[in-house]
Amino acid sequence: MAGIVLTGFLATAAATEPNVAVVDRHNADVKTIIASKKAIRVEIHSRTGIGRATLRRRGCQWPESLTLRLHLRGLESLQLTSGEHQIRVEAISDRAGEVQLLVEDKAGNALPATSPLRPNVARYDSAGNANPIGYFDVLVPAPLLASNQGRLEIRWIDFFR
Repeated sequence: MAGIVLTGFLATAAATEPNVAVVDRHNADVKTIIASKKAIRVEIHSRTGIGRATLRRRGCQWPESLTLRLHLRGLESLQLTSGEHQIRVEAISDRAGEVQLLVEDKAGNALPATSPLRPNVARYDSAGNANPIGYFDVLVPAPLLASNQGRLEIRWIDFFR
C-alpha cells in the first residue's frame, strides 16, 4: 500500500472539503484526512513505525482544531515543526491509560505544563476509552498553527517499531 489515501469526510449538513492536504509521500504509511467545518483530524497508520508527513494548508488559515491520530503502539518521539516553532514529544503510557509527557522545544529545553506550545496528548482504545493499548490523539498546539506558516511537518517514531 504505497502513498496517501484521502477518504470520506465527517459532515454536518454537507461534506466539507478539508483545507489541509498531505503533500509528503514518504514510505508506505497511510494518512487519512477527516474534516468538518472547524476541525480536522489526520489519521496516521505507520507500518514501519518510523515516518513523516507534511501537511499543507489550503486557504488563509488553519482550522480551529487540528488533531493527529497516531495508530502506534508507543510514542517514542513525535516532532512537530511550523516556521520557527518546533516541539518534540515523548509519551509514556501507564496501565490505566494515563500518558506522561516529556515535551521539549527546538533547543531541547523541557516545556512546562503551562506552556502554550505543549500539546494535549491522550491514549484511547477503539471504543474511545482511555487505554494504554490503542492510538494516540495529539491536539496540535495553537501557536504552531498561529505562526501563519502554510506547512506543518510531522515526524514520528513508534517505541515498539
